[in-house]
Order: sequence, then structure tokens, then C-alpha cells
Amino acid sequence: MVIANVIGLGIGYLQKEFKLIALDPQNYYMDSVPIKISLFEVVGLNLVCLLIVGLTLFIPLMIISRIKAINAIRFD
Repeated sequence: MVIANVIGLGIGYLQKEFKLIALDPQNYYMDSVPIKISLFEVVGLNLVCLLIVGLTLFIPLMIISRIKAINAIRFD
């Protein structure tokens, strides 16, 4: 997540400062793609992603922990 944040925020900062992605003035009212970086949104998105990943790992763990090893390897 840290690497993705650095890359994403870095690209956003470069676009905001240097306007790397230009728009055609005949089709748009702006000359470049506008960027707004909000710390609240970045932190919120990171927390939501962390929660989803945590639940994705925790739910199967709870199911697997109920299986007894002796029952899983026993042949009838």
C-alpha cells in the first residue's frame, strides 16, 4: 500500500504541478486534466482497503480453524 500510495500521489502531484496530460482546447474548457489531492480521501481509501483485505483474510481463517486435522486426513 505504501508503494502504491507513493506512485499514485507522485503521479498526481506531477500532473497538478506540471500539467503533463494536456486536453484538446477545441473539445474541452480546460487546457489540462485537473487534480485535487485530499488527505482525508487518501487515508479513508487506505483504511477501507485495509479493512477489506483484513476481512478477506480473516473470514477463511475462521472457517479453516474449525476443521480438525484428524478429520481432514482420515480415510473411511
